[in-house]
Amino acid sequence: MPLATVPIHTTCPDCGNVLVRSDMMRLMVCDDDLDQSFFSFTCPKCGKRVNRPAPTDVRDKIVAFVPTRHWQARPVPTGPPLTDDDLIRFGLEIEATSNATP
Repeated sequence: MPLATVPIHTTCPDCGNVLVRSDMMRLMVCDDDLDQSFFSFTCPKCGKRVNRPAPTDVRDKIVAFVPTRHWQARPVPTGPPLTDDDLIRFGLEIEATSNATP
């Protein structure tokens, strides 16, 4: 069933308050970290692409009207940081592998 198109009041960082049709917006919900969720739209005044945070209260209000996609945040790498020696060793391993006879 298609979503109903409604006008949504939001804010462009350059133009201030704007009115955007809900079908011209996208809601991106981060399933494993809702704090990273956002909605995006093209400002009808200046034409710039705008990304705005979508905290729970905003998500709850617009989810019924705005096309929504779900995504997963990439895990934060753990372990010690790479050193110069690690990178040199990695480069040498790649070189050895690419020079190997099939």
